Amino acid sequence: MEYRKPADIERRSMEIIGEELSRRGIALPEDIAPVMKRVIHTTADFDYLDTLTFTRDAVDLGVRALLDGTPIVTDTNMALAGISKPGLRKLGSRVICYMADEDVAEEAKSRETTRAAVSVEKAAREAPGCIYAVGNAPTALLELIRQNEADDRKGIQKTNVGHAVFAEGLGIEGDAHAGNWHRQVSLISADKIEEFRSRGADVAYGAFGENLV
Repeated sequence: MEYRKPADIERRSMEIIGEELSRRGIALPEDIAPVMKRVIHTTADFDYLDTLTFTRDAVDLGVRALLDGTPIVTDTNMALAGISKPGLRKLGSRVICYMADEDVAEEAKSRETTRAAVSVEKAAREAPGCIYAVGNAPTALLELIRQNEADDRKGIQKTNVGHAVFAEGLGIEGDAHAGNWHRQVSLISADKIEEFRSRGADVAYGAFGENLV
């Protein structure tokens, strides 16, 4: 049996990921590369190259928010446990999860909705402007979209424009996904949207920021 230090295993994993990206001819933008590689390292799933989407300047804005001490709200206690508390303390930040709060459970039950959605509502009241880390609760994402629309702020939801101009090497002109990277157009299947609707979610085409359905 061979023993290897965790740091050595991680270093070699990142090397393998870099080699595979080169083999596929993929050159990730400098800001996105560390995040994408970390996701692939954690999951051992290269499909995230096609399914993980970044809005423009997302990483830079996220780093700035963390450096400003912006609190993080998660949708699971597992995610809460996985975020480095010493690291957050250095930034003057903290991580919160409201999912197990008694008042959240009671309100979700009385309104016949999910604790995830109510947790997002509570976060808006108690930690406005926070960073949301959503792992497995689609209703948390839907509530975030609803709040974004209600506040009349620019959000990710898109409307049917009838036509668009596709530029080679760029994507759709004027769109947030456009740019010199590997995911210039965002796609989602109609089946996925119908799946959300079948669960009672009132979502329209474009609700997830997709360009094409």
